[in-house]
Amino acid sequence: MRRPGAAAFARRAGSAREPRLVLPVRLAAAAIVVLGAASARAARVEPLEWTARLEAIGASELFPDDSLAGPDRGLRSTLDVSRSLRVGSVVKLGFDAQAGGELYRRFEEARYGWLGGSVSARRGGTQLVVDGEWTPRRVKFPAQPEDAAFRRLEGHVGIRQSLPLRLRLRLEGRYTHDDYVVAWDARDERTPDLFAQVSWSPSEVLTIRVDTDREHAGAAAARYTHDDHVAGGSVSWRGPVWRADGGVHSGVRRYADALPRESNYRRRDQWITTTASIGRRLGTGVTLVAGGTVTDQTSSRPDRAYNVQSFRLGLEWSPAGE
Repeated sequence: MRRPGAAAFARRAGSAREPRLVLPVRLAAAAIVVLGAASARAARVEPLEWTARLEAIGASELFPDDSLAGPDRGLRSTLDVSRSLRVGSVVKLGFDAQAGGELYRRFEEARYGWLGGSVSARRGGTQLVVDGEWTPRRVKFPAQPEDAAFRRLEGHVGIRQSLPLRLRLRLEGRYTHDDYVVAWDARDERTPDLFAQVSWSPSEVLTIRVDTDREHAGAAAARYTHDDHVAGGSVSWRGPVWRADGGVHSGVRRYADALPRESNYRRRDQWITTTASIGRRLGTGVTLVAGGTVTDQTSSRPDRAYNVQSFRLGLEWSPAGE
């Protein structure tokens, strides 16, 4: 909080120096106007692009950590809008905004929405990307008298680099903050994360990826603090009409800070997730997409072992695909 009189002091200090700053400020303003006008003449705005999806979704277990939950079905919708700006002949700026939500039939607790955006700059084979996402409310699991609800803020800063032999490197630093309601403050988490991926495209239609992800989720209460390590790979194929994707990732989570009297003491979870999807272009920028995911987790805590299957089936609209 600013101390009483600080604003007046700042104004007096600024007034005393103002005569000496007038000329530099005017010169800087003139330079910005000139450079801005030159950039505007050199820049070229590319057409707006967007992609919308509407899918039927379902899962065999919406809250795997809660024995009182169960299967459910619902709808998922997303909208992605992007625009690019070319500055000169070597720099391309990208701006992207996303919004989405999931709505379930039985479990209102599972309903949530999110907003996100990103900014990128590409020069040659190098691209810098900064993005973020906000989830105002999501429930980890239903509980009495108050659900374990949290809001989430996450951001990524990354670089993507084209390499010889049709290789591409992606490195990202990520940060996530989960802020729970007061009744569950002990679960509040701040999670730094490092992500690395290498992609290889042996042809125009085929891409093979391998990646690894390491994070440390520091919770307000030590018994919820954990370290995660995930690694895996995926394959994607894009044809003129059909497309297909598939991947397998395996992860390990350890709770090293829990005390002997706590339920997470020496807890170790290990899981493997398999994903697959297939799409067919129906024409006029519309694609039919179907996919599924299977996650199988084992744990040193028997109540945290589960097998969950989920599916999605829907349509994707994208004028860029016309």
